[in-house]
Order: sequence, then structure tokens, then C-alpha cells
Amino acid sequence: SNLKLADSNFNIPGEIDMLIGAETYCEIIRSGHLPLGKGKPLLQNTWLGWIVSGAVHYPINKQFMTSCHFSSIHKLETQLQRFWEIEQVDVGMRPFLTQTVDYCEEHFKNNHKRDAEGRFVVKLPFNPDAPTFGNSKQLALSRFLKLEKKLEGQHSLKKEYHQNISEYINQNYLKPIANNEVDTKDAFYLPHHAVIKESSLTTKVRIVFDASAKSDNGISLNDTLYSGPALQQDLFSILCRFRMHQFVISADITKMYLQIRLDESQWQYQRILWRDDKSHEIKTYNLTTVTFGITSSPFLAVRCLNELAFLNQNKFGIATQVILNDFYIDDLLSGGNTFEETNQLRNDLVHILNQAKFKLTKWSSNDTRLLEGLNLDDTVAHKLFAKEHTIHTTKTLGLSWHSQNDVITYQIKEAVLNKITKRCILSVVAQIFDPLGLLSPVIISFKMLLQRLWSLKTDWDEPVDNKLANDFLKNIDNMGVLNDFKIPRKVIPVYPYKRIELHT
Repeated sequence: SNLKLADSNFNIPGEIDMLIGAETYCEIIRSGHLPLGKGKPLLQNTWLGWIVSGAVHYPINKQFMTSCHFSSIHKLETQLQRFWEIEQVDVGMRPFLTQTVDYCEEHFKNNHKRDAEGRFVVKLPFNPDAPTFGNSKQLALSRFLKLEKKLEGQHSLKKEYHQNISEYINQNYLKPIANNEVDTKDAFYLPHHAVIKESSLTTKVRIVFDASAKSDNGISLNDTLYSGPALQQDLFSILCRFRMHQFVISADITKMYLQIRLDESQWQYQRILWRDDKSHEIKTYNLTTVTFGITSSPFLAVRCLNELAFLNQNKFGIATQVILNDFYIDDLLSGGNTFEETNQLRNDLVHILNQAKFKLTKWSSNDTRLLEGLNLDDTVAHKLFAKEHTIHTTKTLGLSWHSQNDVITYQIKEAVLNKITKRCILSVVAQIFDPLGLLSPVIISFKMLLQRLWSLKTDWDEPVDNKLANDFLKNIDNMGVLNDFKIPRKVIPVYPYKRIELHT
């Protein structure tokens, strides 16, 4: 009690006043130290006063968890270079099937089945050569408690999140497990969080499960799985075909992943923690379906869709080709040259997909007759009317399509420019998503500007020179007119033709 401490309030957390490097530490140490007893720290004399130093004894059964959080950011230079280097779309053949692709295909064939209602039941394609994951429960618990705290401060998000979890439980997508099953040795616990999409006409809050979260040995569930090949057609080809039909339809499969069951023998790999009230005990649940956030889910979902096509190709030739070629995961863009052909296609698609309990919804068409007979709630027009929209624009696969006028439009947000830097310029340009290249005359000027910016080696947050800034502002002014662009969706003429040539 008679010693002068360098920090008299060492036991009270507070701000750090000074950091002393290791090379200086030895210079402030003076002779003399006082042990405080076994398992306790000691007092060390320094030129600044006595300091408390050394180890502190904790009970051996006390558990600790240390989290090291980091953000992995791809270099913005690489993103910028990629933007102006990509000048053409590769529509060539895909790489030849590799051993991994063959393995995933054989695994699906050997392990999928159908339940009594027709739904697909699949297994996760584990990589037999991958290392095993460790304990994942502590991280999942820590993340859940943080999520719970976050939801307490956001009442509308909390309401939707709880509604989603309740639906999962009511639909048996989530099943509680017995207490004697909680400590299953090879179980994996998935942290979960909300992803908000304000532009969605249906589900604005989607729960995503983090299968990339590392267990205590640094291995995640995704690290042990094959992702599987991308079976869907490339986006460019689907959009090009969409522009060739006289009559077109668009739709998507509602909650596609949730309609595909996971084999019960693998439920323990998809565990989550949940309670609907802080006063309740935290319970453990198994996810019983293909799940958002797991690396193999897109492959499994598309492979189930393709299997439906293979099973029906003898009876529904056109519709099965559409399933194989005109779906991008769960989004459909297709059509036909006559009303009768397209209407039959619509009916056949509904029939085939219903076999596996895949329901097509958010229907839209350039001919309202193709929406007749559908449930009103399953059409885009109805949802837009309900939201008092005056322009019926369907956002699908990156395109804004005005189905009534059958034109493609663009919706560019007005840029907020506080300081014109390389980062600012790239963020503005990056919002122009143009998968068909229809805006190339506008985008090319930005690419030329970005090349100039790149050659100057400007830092990301350093203001650019006046000439470059003025040129950028001129381009911004030109970009504003893109919201007035209306490009005909249809590129094939109505009248009879013998030959069509494309000149570039």
C-alpha cells in the first residue's frame, strides 16, 4: 500500500495513454520486484512507478474464446483493371469435365431420391480428401448472441426475422433436436444473419447461414464440400434468347432451396441455435433442406431441376429444353413465336415443376393473356398494383424489363459526389450493370477515363486532377439520360424473314 504505482487505477478498464515499444521497455525497468503469491501477478519497479505484471491464475475448467476478426478485401486495383480489360463475352464451349465434376455428378446420381410428395432428397457432396472440421458451437453461440442484440435495436427487422424462423419451424425446414443429440461429435453449427433486399417484391429479408464460418481448427463446413459445377447456361446466352421470342414469359421458383430435402443422415451438418425470447433457453435445431450459404447448394438445386427435365423429355420435349437452357438457378426467361406455343410452354412448365413441389411465381409477360388462369398473387403485375406502382417494370437477371411496353430500361441512381477520387469514380461506374452490352457507347467513355486514371497511379482517396474531374463530371451528366432509354426487348421482326445477319 506504500508503493507508488505507475497506474493507480490499473484494475479499471480505460483508454491507453501511451504505447512503449519492446526496445524501450528494458530502459524503464529498475531493479526490484515483489511476488504477490502463487498464481498471482508480481509488482515490478520501473522509472514510472511500480507496475502489475505477470500471469493470473484461472480455474482449469474455465473456458475462453478468442475471436480474431479480419476483413478480406480484393484489391480495388484488380477490380478496376478487370472492368476495362473485359471487352468481349466468351460464349464458347465450357472446359471439359474434370474429375471433380464427374465425382459430383456420380454422387448426385447415387444419392438422390424422391419423398412421398415428389420432393428431391439429396446428400451434401463431401470432399473425401478434405480435412475434417473442429468444434463450431462456440462461434455459432457468440454470433447468435450478437445477432440477438442487434435485432433488439431494430424492431421491424426483428419481426421479419422471427417470422421467417417461425415459418421454417412450421414447415419443418427446421426441426428441434433432443438434448441427448446436442453433442453429436461431427455436428456443424451454422451462424446465421439477415440479408435485406428492398427491391424484392416478395421476401425482403432472407436468412443466410454462414457455412464459411471457421470451426476452432480453422476449417469450415464449406471447406469440406465440393461446390459442384455451374450447370446453368451463361447469363448472356439466356438474355440473348429472351430477346428473340415474339411472346415471352418470366417467372421464378419460389423458395427453391427449401423444396429440396437433405437426407436425414446429414442433418447434423446443418445445425443452428435459436430462441424467440431472451428469457427462454437457447435451443438447437437441424436444418432439413438445401440451405442458403452452403457452397454446394446452387449445384444441387440446378441438378434437381435438370433431373426433372431428363425424366420428362420424352413427353415434354420443348418444355424440358427450356428447363435445361432458359433457367438461371431459379429464374426463368423464355418464350415462343406464337401465343399458342408460349401458352402451352407455360402450362407444361407448371406441370413438370409441380412434380417436385417447385412452384413458379412472380409471372410476367408481354401479353397479358399468358397470365390468365394463374393465381393472381403469383403475378408481378398484381404485386406492383398492390404497392401502387405505376410502371410495371420487372427486374430479372440484371435487366429492368417493362413488360407492358416490352422494352428494356435502365435505372441509374444519381451519384452523390463529395470528393472526386479514384474510389468515387469506380463506385459510380460499377453500378452500371449491362450484361448485354447495350450501353457500350456510354460505358466506353468511362473505360477510356479509367485507363487514364490507372496510368496516373493515383491513390484511391486522393483527389484527381481538375481535367480528369471535369471529364468525369461530363460523363456523369451523360449517364443521367440512361434512365430515359427504352430499348425494344424484341430484336427479331414480326414479319416473315429468310435470313438475319448481325454486323459488328
